[in-house]
Amino acid sequence: METSRLLNLFIRRMMESDLEPLYSLLSDPEVMRFLEPPYTREQVSAFHQMGLSENPLVYAVEANGVFVGYVIYHPYEKDSIEIGWVLLPEYWRHGYASELTRQMIDKASKENKTLVIECDPRQEVTKHIAQKFGFTLAGSRDGLDVYERNITIKKMETDDEIRGKAYVHWQSWHEVYPGMVSQDYLDRFTLEKAEKMAFSWGGDHLIIAKAGDRVIGFVGYGDRGDEAPENGEIFALYILSEYYGTGVGKHLMDAGLEQLKGYPQICLWVLKENKRAIRFYEKCGFHPDGQEMFSKNVEAPEIRMVRDK
Repeated sequence: METSRLLNLFIRRMMESDLEPLYSLLSDPEVMRFLEPPYTREQVSAFHQMGLSENPLVYAVEANGVFVGYVIYHPYEKDSIEIGWVLLPEYWRHGYASELTRQMIDKASKENKTLVIECDPRQEVTKHIAQKFGFTLAGSRDGLDVYERNITIKKMETDDEIRGKAYVHWQSWHEVYPGMVSQDYLDRFTLEKAEKMAFSWGGDHLIIAKAGDRVIGFVGYGDRGDEAPENGEIFALYILSEYYGTGVGKHLMDAGLEQLKGYPQICLWVLKENKRAIRFYEKCGFHPDGQEMFSKNVEAPEIRMVRDK
């Protein structure tokens, strides 16, 4: 998978040399509290083989070159993948599990797979991480809670689909514009108006993110028209606030940039006071170019950011 520069984490295939640290992990009663009784050496050896196989069910996790645990990433049911992580206690509560979850979500998104996490109902930390990344409780199986993340990214194909399936779900604009748009404007923002704005805010094309049948975000993209038809623009990138930090925004942006990959430069406009969004766009390769403007319905200046090929 990939390396995290922040935590220097690396998910890799198991190696023969992982056997002893794996035994230290799986024989620890504290680690195994919500899993199974501590493993014997024979059980650890059998588990180790699952990571050495041609199609491994488990992968090792390194931090700064040291074995710190493992993750599971394997088929669960049709079009779904089960993920999970087990780490040495000294690596708990430092953001490692969240970073590993993010990496596995990225991998599954590229494969267009639904994700599943199974956990003991008493595992509060695991449940918290699942909910943080947009998983919802889907039921139980063999005494374990089953959390599912059924978020999909879809390119809309027709104008009617854009109006009918994206904007019509976006009636809670307080979540999109907290404190940045006048209350009068929000009060006047009807469903019909939302449908008419599909192109003026969505650009020429739209990609949506859905959790099941519910639209939870979208990105609009296209060229810059008469102003600079040779360049591309991200016209809109909106996500419901409950999905902030779940990776949905990054996957939408990646999908939009993939469609614009032939343009030498891509730009977008963002509210100057929206520091969170600016940091996100900078991570995506954009930088401010010094231009500002005011929109009539927005009570704050916007700045332009650009991304060169």
